Amino acid sequence: MRAYMGLQVEDGDVVKAKEAAPIPPAGITRDPGYGFRPLSQQSQRDLIPTTQERMFEIAYWLYETNGMAAGILTTTRDFVVGEGIGFESEDAKVKAALKKFWSDPVNLFDLKLPKKVLELGMYGEQCYPVFTSEFAGNARLGYVDPANIKEVVCDPENAEILVGVALKTRGNKKGKRYQIALDGEPAEMLSQEGQQLRATFGDGECFYFTINSVSNATRGRSDLLNIADWLDAYEEFLFVRLDARGAMNSFVWDYKFTGLTEDQIRDKMKDLPPPKRGSVFGHNENVERDAIAPDLKADDASADATMFKNHVLGSKGIPPTWFAEGGDVNRASAAEMEPRIIKMLTARQKIVIYMLTVICRYQLRRKIAAGELTKTVTIKGEPVPTEEAFSIKAPDISVKDLVKMGSVLQQVSTSLLIAEQQGWVSKYSAARFFTDIATTFGSKIDPAIASEDAQPETPDSNVTKDYNPRAQEALRKRFAVAR
Repeated sequence: MRAYMGLQVEDGDVVKAKEAAPIPPAGITRDPGYGFRPLSQQSQRDLIPTTQERMFEIAYWLYETNGMAAGILTTTRDFVVGEGIGFESEDAKVKAALKKFWSDPVNLFDLKLPKKVLELGMYGEQCYPVFTSEFAGNARLGYVDPANIKEVVCDPENAEILVGVALKTRGNKKGKRYQIALDGEPAEMLSQEGQQLRATFGDGECFYFTINSVSNATRGRSDLLNIADWLDAYEEFLFVRLDARGAMNSFVWDYKFTGLTEDQIRDKMKDLPPPKRGSVFGHNENVERDAIAPDLKADDASADATMFKNHVLGSKGIPPTWFAEGGDVNRASAAEMEPRIIKMLTARQKIVIYMLTVICRYQLRRKIAAGELTKTVTIKGEPVPTEEAFSIKAPDISVKDLVKMGSVLQQVSTSLLIAEQQGWVSKYSAARFFTDIATTFGSKIDPAIASEDAQPETPDSNVTKDYNPRAQEALRKRFAVAR
């Protein structure tokens, strides 16, 4: 702990000191490190609580009122969840246990998961208290509004491992303190001090997940945090242009009376209300009437609108074509813009898959503890830990162009056929290369099946040879006759 000008640093936090450390008199040598903290000390990378709460409110307000903000969040959700996320297991008992957990009337993952993914992007963090029945080991998830979280505590010896969530006090009701459910044994994952700290959270367990945060931050960040001001400014810009467009489309009737005084003109106008469509107006050479539209000399705002929109979308890697941007974008350039957003969405989907994997493992551990399941199951003749005997299945985010895929496979097939006929590659090598290409499109083909007569090369052989059982048998017979 070091103090400087009335402030002191404790565990990475700057707090007000009770007594400021005196500044040494002039001429007296002081510690060169006076007023600084060691570089090895863990620093705090969270927003201050008031800013964190403000972020939640702004993100929710933008989702409710700003079309582009809602579009960014829902687009991410729709690609991540897609047609639905589920699980698979080759063990009947594990599958039945997870199905009951997944479809529980409180959990309802098929219905609630899209909301959870949306709110993960909106708030940057999610907290689900978990309640488990004592005898059957059935788990049910609750929900905590991120704005109701007071603080999240990490292991003092490892900032990457979070140990507990403390909620705010509401009225005369003391805030709960939940232990964060770890994906493993606490004694193996936490330091001794971390285990002691985790024990102070005695109101049950919860799952806590964050996104957009650095390693030593305990709280998450909203997807809209760094673009909130730009989203609001873009919306205001459009409203201003809409209001100006209304003024540009208005006009006034201008009457010109020659030789009349101001009082005579005023009296004349009383008898000349604004003309209706199709009405008749008679006058002599001393009267003129014109419809005059305002010329505001306003510039074309489309370029500015595109610039602002692309600044917002570009920061999230979203192609402008996904938000009704046509312009000079053609099919080829649109396809080149997609890899970045596909990679970003795939990364987000992996986070969601991890969240569900941790939650399902927890349920299986509770079932094992309750005696409903054994610690291991047998799959394909091999023992597998029960908590690992499943997988989360999510939809493929990439959009496959079947026409392009067919064209590529046809060209590869033709090239490999020529190479094989010329003796440049073996049949097995050609089959293996073809299957490698097909795998990039999502198809899984065993090269041994793709080429029935092929035999893979041995690791220590530099020459690739095809193995044909019928040909080898014919050679043996000829060799026997020759002898």
